[in-house]
Amino acid sequence: MNRNPYPETFVWTPYEEYWIPPTCDNQSYDQHQRIYSDFYTSPLYIEEDQALQASCAAPPGCTLPKAILPWAESSDGTHLAQHSAAKATPAYGFLLNQPKALRSKLSARCVETTHFFPEV
Repeated sequence: MNRNPYPETFVWTPYEEYWIPPTCDNQSYDQHQRIYSDFYTSPLYIEEDQALQASCAAPPGCTLPKAILPWAESSDGTHLAQHSAAKATPAYGFLLNQPKALRSKLSARCVETTHFFPEV
């Protein structure tokens, strides 16, 4: 696996994100709307992080924080040559605690080809 060129963009602590309508007086929280913009703002990730933080203590002398490293995979079929019937089905893996705006850019190189499925 290649080194991720953007390690500073990883989000290690999940959080809730809200949108406040322009007409809101900022004091009425019932008008705030929850935004689910990325994996690290999802209720599942927040719950799992809270469970991890409440779980067993770190080994003696360890001061490193506990964090979840979520991984997702996807696949698609592709032709290997323009004038050939040769096909491949690669699988791609990526870490979900990077902003999807960055993950989705080809130039960011945040997605890794992990393996190829055989043709059946």
